[in-house]
Amino acid sequence: MKKEILKKVSDWKSVTFLELQHIDGFRGNSSMQINPEYNHILWDGISSVAINALQELISEKKIKMQPTSNLTYLIDGGRLNLPIVKQAGKKYKKPHWFPIVFNPF
Repeated sequence: MKKEILKKVSDWKSVTFLELQHIDGFRGNSSMQINPEYNHILWDGISSVAINALQELISEKKIKMQPTSNLTYLIDGGRLNLPIVKQAGKKYKKPHWFPIVFNPF
């Protein structure tokens, strides 16, 4: 999974979670968050294997996350049905979507 994610991000750049969902085994029942204390949801419906692969690639400095507009996701054909994070450092009482893309480091 890790190898496939890295290839897709390296080849395409500005890759959304929607684009990564085409990788076998990417979809699942988990949510990826930056910090649960802030209630910022990056994406929902991801496998734990995919989350671990993404976290490893980020910590190895092979890929990086960058904030993006929700329009990027709408163009790709989907979005989370949550309010959007307006300030990156703000803590929310209810879950908010923090749209990001992945780029090579």
